[in-house]
Amino acid sequence: ENKCNDLRSVLNLRGTMPPLQCVRAQNTEDCLFRINVDQADLISLDDVTRYRFNDKYNLVDLVSENYGAAQTTNYYLLAVVKKSPDLTSTADLAGKTTCHSLDGNSTIDYSLTGCISGKSDFFDAFSDAMGCLSASNKDVAFVKLPHESTVAGEYVPPQLNLDDFQLLCANGVMPLNSSNAPQCNLGRVPANMVVTRFSESSSRRQDM
Repeated sequence: ENKCNDLRSVLNLRGTMPPLQCVRAQNTEDCLFRINVDQADLISLDDVTRYRFNDKYNLVDLVSENYGAAQTTNYYLLAVVKKSPDLTSTADLAGKTTCHSLDGNSTIDYSLTGCISGKSDFFDAFSDAMGCLSASNKDVAFVKLPHESTVAGEYVPPQLNLDDFQLLCANGVMPLNSSNAPQCNLGRVPANMVVTRFSESSSRRQDM
């Protein structure tokens, strides 16, 4: 609410019309529900919340953070797999299953399609992805890696071996190392974005 009020003050100073109205909701999901039923229009979300509620509320991005090639506020989305002759590029992921956590404490299984479409959270560390893969028969785990992260600075449990895992790229594989993220990723995930309901027309989105 404070961010909305600050933005409203700035827009008022610029003479933007009609004036921005801030709607108080009980929580993030209540706000998304209000947007879905046309009682509100916009909300700013971090990437995890955005993907978690994507399908339920049919969201569409209006604005996302972008600071150019040297940006540090975006994340790389990486595919971590066990070394296997059956997984040599992202093309081999069709029909495979994902291993990931929900709220940091439960292992839930979804198909690859479900994960990519936003039904799952992503791991924040290589060690968590490796642990999930080691404790299950799943094929791939997805890691959301900040640009400044390094696998060397990450705790790896002694029962896990980095050499048993690798990054899956569009045209091959690379060692599991953060330095390979720029060349071997599924894309960049913006840290924050402003979203609205998908049902809005393109002209209305432009007005927003």
